[in-house]
Amino acid sequence: NERTLAPVSILWARSFNVRPGVYNAVAYIENANENAGVRAIHAVHYRFGMYDSKNILVAERTGSTLILPGSITPIFEANINAGNREIAHTYFEFTESFIWERVNNPAREIAISNREVLNADSVPRVVAIAENTSVSTVANPSFVVVVFDPFGTAIASSMTSLSRMSPGEKQQITFTWPNPFSSRVGRVDIFPLLSPTPVK
Repeated sequence: NERTLAPVSILWARSFNVRPGVYNAVAYIENANENAGVRAIHAVHYRFGMYDSKNILVAERTGSTLILPGSITPIFEANINAGNREIAHTYFEFTESFIWERVNNPAREIAISNREVLNADSVPRVVAIAENTSVSTVANPSFVVVVFDPFGTAIASSMTSLSRMSPGEKQQITFTWPNPFSSRVGRVDIFPLLSPTPVK
């Protein structure tokens, strides 16, 4: 019953300058409903709006996303062109209502370990090991990384994917950036993304 579902929270949204005039953006979406989510087949549409320090719209990007149950779903957009303007604020909104279903979260079956930040002050890379702890093959898992400074402010984000992971298989995942991070690294979040599966 949709009336008993907790609303989804938009925790925050930020943009990160990747190279001159080009930004990546990420938003953290929290869904407290343990058994309800949005499958990729019913992906919900959203909009990022990027504004300069005078609150003038610099760029926008639309897309669609699944929503994981009982978890944070990071929403990532790459290579947003801001021209010669600087993005100061990033606004995120959903532009349609959700098609909720009773679902499981298969992304929970992918364990992330051995996170390492390399070359943070030159050409940064984050590497980690992803392990499929489930008994079935996983197709096309995506991974979003968000790098924070020691004060908990996000300073960089990126995304990568694998074509498939056999049961029990471990694979290295790598995220790269062309320019040094703007500050020291505190914490690194890595989220596996897989479409929720219907509860049988």
